Amino acid sequence: MKRSFALVLVLGLLFGISGIAMGYGVFEETDLMTIPTPSTLNQGVLGIAANFTEGNLFYLNCDIGIVPDLEAGIAIFNYPNDTYVSFRGKLRILREDEDNPGLAVGIQDMGRGNLSPYITLSKSFSSAGVRGYIGVGGGNFDGIFGGISKEFVPSRKSGSALKSTVLFLEADSHNLNVGARFAIGSQTKINFGLIDMRNWMVGVTFIVK
Repeated sequence: MKRSFALVLVLGLLFGISGIAMGYGVFEETDLMTIPTPSTLNQGVLGIAANFTEGNLFYLNCDIGIVPDLEAGIAIFNYPNDTYVSFRGKLRILREDEDNPGLAVGIQDMGRGNLSPYITLSKSFSSAGVRGYIGVGGGNFDGIFGGISKEFVPSRKSGSALKSTVLFLEADSHNLNVGARFAIGSQTKINFGLIDMRNWMVGVTFIVK
């Protein structure tokens, strides 16, 4: 674990951190609402996310597991007066276990002229389903980001179609975001969040195996 955090520090210095900015996970299957996590899609699994926010903003993401621990995808951001298309990828270096955090490196905004590299870590705090995240990045990340999540799984006896609920809080220097993901079956998740605790975001994520 000490080596992993040393790597975070070194890469943070290389990125030349000067501030902190919001990321662009936007409820992608392996991320929180906006910040990336060390998780990656399994090989051959496709994740598609479509989300809307206040102000007629639309976000469409499509990612696929290329090989174990490596995913790549495309992100489309549609604003009232413009549309941005970019590519991204993430490589998981360490899978989280009892002794070590999960660790991944990635890059976003490829094709937009302002690459956003990052490194992100995660660690479970206990067996209760609580997990913490922290990362640093350049480009549009431009600094430190972090978050915490808690998963709730209903009893099998309940007979509910809701398989799990994940609540999370994430932060950067501009926004403190809160959100929830509701798993309906094994392939569909309903997303809801508040950007800076006031502007809503809602959408859906599909998993194609």
